[in-house]
Amino acid sequence: MSLAQRPVRTVYTRNFVVICSLLTSIMISCEESGPPKLVIASAANVQFVMDEIVSEFTQRTGINCDVIISSSGKLTAQIIEGAPFDVFISADLAYPQKIADADLAVKDPVVYAHGKLVLWSMRDDVKLILKDLGRSSTRYIALANPEVAPYGRAAKEVLEYYTLYDDVQKKLVYGESIAQVNQFVISEAVDAGFTAKSVVLSPQLKGQGIWMDIDPEAYNSIEQGFIILSNSHLPNEAKSFEEFFAFGACCPYLRRLWLRINLFKKLNKSALIGLATDYIDFPTGRHHHCHPFFSVHTDCILVGKYQK
Repeated sequence: MSLAQRPVRTVYTRNFVVICSLLTSIMISCEESGPPKLVIASAANVQFVMDEIVSEFTQRTGINCDVIISSSGKLTAQIIEGAPFDVFISADLAYPQKIADADLAVKDPVVYAHGKLVLWSMRDDVKLILKDLGRSSTRYIALANPEVAPYGRAAKEVLEYYTLYDDVQKKLVYGESIAQVNQFVISEAVDAGFTAKSVVLSPQLKGQGIWMDIDPEAYNSIEQGFIILSNSHLPNEAKSFEEFFAFGACCPYLRRLWLRINLFKKLNKSALIGLATDYIDFPTGRHHHCHPFFSVHTDCILVGKYQK
């Protein structure tokens, strides 16, 4: 059976999911020892800045944390099965909303950013033209499993939007998350792969290979959500991380990934203007001032209207 023809199967049992989450997920630790750690379940699209984010958070608060990286869908299944996470950072709002609807969260999720999809290749002989994906010269195309990974679902929507899905279906290689898709692309096991723009512009991978933006009209908006879990063993620390992550303090790290940041929409607009340094007020386009901690160099891009 060829690589492209391997079926995608997702099997969950209570013990299997929890054990695998602890044994196979990528662990990023801000501290090796000390008091109990805040456990953060995070989607793979922000993998390359999470170590910096938690390091900054620990430095400012003294709260130690561990980050578990996987697909949003798989993390959701683990949470439903009782995995001992404190907060969940998802690449798709639907997954944390599902958790909230199941009364497993302290409140509804916060939308902190909107993701962008790209097509990426490490091969010199590949021309990144969507219509060429159906040609015989393109053998394998990687995307994350659409059933559990938001960027995989978006990639499938793109192929259907351009009526390419039937032509390339036999060439598709599915990763568990975009983290595995990235491995396929970097190792040149595939000709090209659909991944997050945050990946190709990360400090670790910027300048490697070639990539192209995908027209956002070709896929549904990838709203990315943050939620605190009701079974958190460190609820106060989880709240502190929410304030740090979802309401602006890690804006410099997320902007570096070219995420469309969705900050402050629950805060008072006049209070923002009373802070310092520039920000751009969408949708009006007017310049105002905000605290320099929320900015990189000159501006912090905000999305969404503010409540008065």
